[in-house]
Amino acid sequence: PLRVVFPLGTIPFAAHQLAPGRAMLAELPTDRLHRLLAGNLPKAEVPELIGALAQGRDAGRDTGSFIPDLSGFAVPLRTHMGLYAIAAVLPTSRVGDHETKIFAALRSARDGIEARIGLGTEPAD
Repeated sequence: PLRVVFPLGTIPFAAHQLAPGRAMLAELPTDRLHRLLAGNLPKAEVPELIGALAQGRDAGRDTGSFIPDLSGFAVPLRTHMGLYAIAAVLPTSRVGDHETKIFAALRSARDGIEARIGLGTEPAD
């Protein structure tokens, strides 16, 4: 397996544009999402994004709309140290009908990590 870690703020995309950010944002309460997104998106787009995040609870997905031919998948990882995401990024052409398997593998990895280091209860600020 290959592991790549991008420190927060080093990728030039907003959190809502990529799978890990979407997975983490979906964990936040709606009022907090409004506060976070209000200053970064046109006002008309905020309710639409919050609705999309609510439908994708426990999973984030992006389909190459920001980085051509790359698809990202992510699930939130809640620990006593804060809120994180576990992600897999692969060429869109290789995703095929494997989306369910990809999310199952990510959730399994997340569950194992949370079991070993402790599950958090509140989203980190």
